[in-house]
Amino acid sequence: MQHKLNFGYGAAQPPVRVVRGATGATGCPGMPGMRGAPGPRGATGPAGCSSAAVYCGLFNNCVGEVDIDADDVLALTFNQCMPANGMQVDENRCIIVAELGVYEIDYHLRGLGLCDGSVQLAVTHNGSIIPCTAGACAFHQGEPFQLCSLGLAELDCDAQLHFVVYSKHGASFQLADGVNLALRLRRV
Repeated sequence: MQHKLNFGYGAAQPPVRVVRGATGATGCPGMPGMRGAPGPRGATGPAGCSSAAVYCGLFNNCVGEVDIDADDVLALTFNQCMPANGMQVDENRCIIVAELGVYEIDYHLRGLGLCDGSVQLAVTHNGSIIPCTAGACAFHQGEPFQLCSLGLAELDCDAQLHFVVYSKHGASFQLADGVNLALRLRRV
């Protein structure tokens, strides 16, 4: 059967034959769809470290004599507290660390020898010397001397820190005028 189609031009057109060919290549992906609603909020995780700076310091500005017997360890005392954050200072001027971490510890001592002698200074952590803070100084009678130290140490929570002086043979010195003793800590 033949079909005659009239497209308005007066002549009949032959029938259209549709032939399906092979499938072509896949086209580009379309635009992404709309984002779905957010899911439920998960459980709160454990508390992390505080981002606030943690620091503390003590100093002394009173002149006085320090006499150390042979093989004796003496905790040096301070009469002033510097600003502190994240640490405590007890009534005996002992620094109590509130957070576990690595701390920069620095100290200095200025004095005048009352005899020829030598001393060793250190910061103790719950009674044990923190090795990076150990320092030694020899002095002569009537001469000024100074000892400074700076180190890094990992300190535990609730650690008690003292600044101590030791002498193998005994020593005597006078703390200098002005700030003569200082101990500072800062978490890094």
